[in-house]
Amino acid sequence: MLNLGSKAQNSSYQSRIQKNKTMKRSFISLLFLLILGFNAVKGFAQDWLPKNDDKKISIENLADELIRQNVAHWRVVLAQAIVESGWNFDSYLFRHSNNFIGMRIPYARESTRIATYKGYSVYASWQDCVKDIKLWQEHNWDGGSEEEYIALMHKIWSESPSYYRAVSSVIRRIDKMPPVAQRENLALLSGFLWQTTQL
Repeated sequence: MLNLGSKAQNSSYQSRIQKNKTMKRSFISLLFLLILGFNAVKGFAQDWLPKNDDKKISIENLADELIRQNVAHWRVVLAQAIVESGWNFDSYLFRHSNNFIGMRIPYARESTRIATYKGYSVYASWQDCVKDIKLWQEHNWDGGSEEEYIALMHKIWSESPSYYRAVSSVIRRIDKMPPVAQRENLALLSGFLWQTTQL
């Protein structure tokens, strides 16, 4: 005599095994596709992400570019760059976006950004980041002392309560660096020459 109950159980058991095998295959296929997709996106991003221009970023090159583009309080901006990206400019954000200072996506002003990354602007070169800082200043800074500029940066730029002290400390350090100290005289001269041409 046939036991219909055990046949039904056996069929149900076989069905569950088949379903588990199908789910495992689907999971492995999905995992494989995700890995392939991740590697493709990673390769695309490495090809697409902007590369620095011929001039490599350094403390001296950045100081020169800030002065050349007539960025207000360039020593503060240089110090911010060091606080944000390190003395060797090796922060993750800079390496992936040429954004050495943590410029956010602008909503109400012109910008030199070419893309966005996690809420930050991405630039074709670090020089374009300098240009965007200049544009930000033209839109948000009415002028004032260096201390007032640092205070504004502390208020709107950083989440850290020690940002003001960190930026001020870096300014004191870079002021002792001979090449940067000499650039201060150049900046004063270029500012004076610019003002005389506006008269």
